[in-house]
Amino acid sequence: MPPGMGTIPYEKIFPLIREYKGIAMAEIDSRYEPFYEGIVKRLYKYIEEAHIPFQSPI
Repeated sequence: MPPGMGTIPYEKIFPLIREYKGIAMAEIDSRYEPFYEGIVKRLYKYIEEAHIPFQSPI
């Protein structure tokens, strides 16, 4: 289930990984395609709120 659609508290988890220096990847099943834009916006929001240094691959 995509971030923000289930019960995992990502807003609490992202600050815990602030110092992580590796690659993070989210794999989202194609059945959630109608929600991709909102999912990506939500992920960016979690990253921004946690003050995680981020470089977009796009």
